[in-house]
Amino acid sequence: MFSRIASSSNMHVAKQFSRLSRSAHGLSKVFGQSSRSYSTGAASSSPFQIGCAVAAGLGCGAALLYGNRLFAVEDKEPLGIPCTDPNCPCNDASLHPCTVQHHFVPGCHELKIISGNSNRPLAEGVAKCLGTRVSDCAVSHFNDGEISVQMKESVRGKDCYILQSLCAPTNDNLLELVFMISAVRRASAKRVTSIIPFFSYRQNTQRVNGLPENTSFAFSSAAEVAKMLEVVGVDYVMLVDMESNTKLGKLDGGIFSNRTPVEELDASQLIFESLKDKIDPSRKVVVLTPHPKDLPRAAEVKKQLAAYYKDLDIRAMEGEYVTQILGGEENWEENDMRNPESLKNCDVIIVDFAVSSGKTMSRWANFVKSKGANHVIGLASHGILMNQAPETIQISQLEELMILDTVPVPQEKIDRCNKLHVISVAPLIANAIKENHYVDKERFVFKEE
Repeated sequence: MFSRIASSSNMHVAKQFSRLSRSAHGLSKVFGQSSRSYSTGAASSSPFQIGCAVAAGLGCGAALLYGNRLFAVEDKEPLGIPCTDPNCPCNDASLHPCTVQHHFVPGCHELKIISGNSNRPLAEGVAKCLGTRVSDCAVSHFNDGEISVQMKESVRGKDCYILQSLCAPTNDNLLELVFMISAVRRASAKRVTSIIPFFSYRQNTQRVNGLPENTSFAFSSAAEVAKMLEVVGVDYVMLVDMESNTKLGKLDGGIFSNRTPVEELDASQLIFESLKDKIDPSRKVVVLTPHPKDLPRAAEVKKQLAAYYKDLDIRAMEGEYVTQILGGEENWEENDMRNPESLKNCDVIIVDFAVSSGKTMSRWANFVKSKGANHVIGLASHGILMNQAPETIQISQLEELMILDTVPVPQEKIDRCNKLHVISVAPLIANAIKENHYVDKERFVFKEE
């Protein structure tokens, strides 16, 4: 069965694999876990993955399984399969560069970055960090509004990452993502990972009361979006900075089922790296948030600043510095913040999940400034910035608003508001892709019975 004759010490390993290869159940025991397990779910295994696992047990560099034959693949024993990918650093397509080098290799031909129309600049930034390019995928709209997705290059057997933010126009971008996942899945991709920097429909969760005793009904649009992605064949999902109270896995009552691994990328460190040099440790600092659900986010900022500046006088955000504000701007009162006079001569950091109209961030900045605050800086994970939001921020008392590029911020918005500081999450996403794409062969070790 094997082109490489196993030694007597490894014969048990060879027999063990032969037994496992007869059943899909046996293979799922070996390959059912991804390199980073965040929730349960079986992943499909390519011939190359199977070969890598067996090669680890046999002590060879790598292996390929074709039909019922296993071929050893080492630097001195390549299969001689021509590589047609111009970005491939190997001359032989049978040699997975990451496996040969024992680490992620920039430009790996097994990796494909695919982008829709929602956030192409971010996708290009991610591809640049990975030493590759965005794959040629044409996503267009017909005159009647229908969406067309055409893959212009082969993704057969590739590890594909589809990046699409679900920002405005939300429904068009959502359907683009659904069609791209389906197209790549039908094109025989090895694995399809959806990277959603900004996840929409997060706010539309309704619970209906007044029903018979001990019954309730909950409706979540986010869960329906997740179901759509699962139905068309997504294998893995990456999200960036979801709201603090969002539950992702089904076991937690979340939006995705338990068969889909979901990973949330935390961008707080990226924001902190830009924030830390703007803080004067000789002055008192107050961190506050307009929304109680964002208290964990504000607490993380306080924790990071306190760890970086050991002697910094930084105030807690409970009690007098944070309160719940319900309703719209017309219901907002100054007395909603208890003891606002304590903000005098302090630097204030306002933390929010997203900035859409800019009104909440602006009125809080104006209010704390009126109470004697020195400098006011705003932090938000997602800068949606709809309509006149740039102008609203520009005329406010905010000195700077730091946002991530999970939602694209065109240059014309930056020109309308010079207080915007856009931080790229491309390095964060690229590092997550590296860790998910490269699977160390040493993880796959057959144990003696």
